[in-house]
Amino acid sequence: MNMMRNRFWMTIAATIAAFGILFAAPVDAAKVHLKDGRVLEGEILEEGDGYLFILVKLGSVESKQFVQMNDVSRIERDAADTIKKDEAEGDEDSSGELPMIDDGSTRVVFLTLEEMVGPYMNAGALKHSYEMLKDLPESHQPDIVVLDIHSGGGALSELGKIQQLILNEISKDYRTVAWIRYAISAAAMSAWACDEIYMRTQASLGGCTGYMPIPGNAKAIDGIELEQVLYMMEQVSNRTNKNPLIMRAMQIQSPLSCDIDARTGEVTWYHNEDGEHIVNPGDEVLTLNAVTAKKFGVSLGTADTKDELMKLLGCTEWVEVGSEAAEYQFEFRHNVQEGELKLNELYSRFVNNVNVAGAQGNPDERGKFIGQARRNLRAMQAVIRRAPSLESNGFTKEWFDRQFEYLRRLGNA
Repeated sequence: MNMMRNRFWMTIAATIAAFGILFAAPVDAAKVHLKDGRVLEGEILEEGDGYLFILVKLGSVESKQFVQMNDVSRIERDAADTIKKDEAEGDEDSSGELPMIDDGSTRVVFLTLEEMVGPYMNAGALKHSYEMLKDLPESHQPDIVVLDIHSGGGALSELGKIQQLILNEISKDYRTVAWIRYAISAAAMSAWACDEIYMRTQASLGGCTGYMPIPGNAKAIDGIELEQVLYMMEQVSNRTNKNPLIMRAMQIQSPLSCDIDARTGEVTWYHNEDGEHIVNPGDEVLTLNAVTAKKFGVSLGTADTKDELMKLLGCTEWVEVGSEAAEYQFEFRHNVQEGELKLNELYSRFVNNVNVAGAQGNPDERGKFIGQARRNLRAMQAVIRRAPSLESNGFTKEWFDRQFEYLRRLGNA
């Protein structure tokens, strides 16, 4: 699940902490249109040469966000509209702020889950979007939650959290659908927690071999760790009415074949190669494409557009809802990406200061660089306090404790 990747991540609002900038009083209200199509609406706190900071409110959560001007297509400034919007949000009767929805329309929200499982495709972020949906008036809550997945996998430690959130909360309140663009490893196992799976034409699903990092390399998990993950996915398969043999073949080299009833389409699975259709030879790990997933009943259909998907879901009339909950996923990932740059910079400075300190024979000179290294660590901690998922990438409390202890000993050398 690509757990060996040593990358640095952060969650929403961590950019602000990393840059350590003190904000002035709000300048004005605005809508900042980004070149990728997103719109940030809120109060611009500060504008500089090539950047701005904007206070964005998503539901009940406020976040200060750093935006580079080369990512901005245009800015709409209208303080009056923003003030009216804020006052309406404080009104108990907020129905006037929401569009009317035809009683006969199916309400649908599309939540995009992208990139690395853990820092980007994150249980906490998904939980927040789910809570935003629950806070909507009943008339504007979705009937269907579509998880639009595009990820090559990630942290095994995050997988169980995502699965439990889908199984125990989201699916109990809403019809929950996985719509696959690309779902490999931990992303495929996350999608497995949904009762329904649909694919895009070029989609892939599977390849769920887990890896453990070792010095200079990585190896597939085995022993008790592998047995635990196999058992976990067997339980998820049973809860979502999928044959456990399918996911097992996606996790390890396991033979898999099936018979398909020509009249009913019912699939009978075999843990061998005796069936009419060889789905997976015993010396391979299974990955399905849109055609094979549909053929063997893993996918319930193939759709490349929202309208096509809605037809497969049996929705003749439908309307998108939960725009703020959907937008939160984009904002979350955007800030993770921005914050990664700063955290890498801080880590690089820390390593450099430690190396220089170690080369100093003069205690006073050594102490100067040790002090700078300590400040680097504290700045990194400030980022991570606002981004707990960073701990799964190695920046744990224990790691920081070791670094501070090393600096203490270096200072006494």
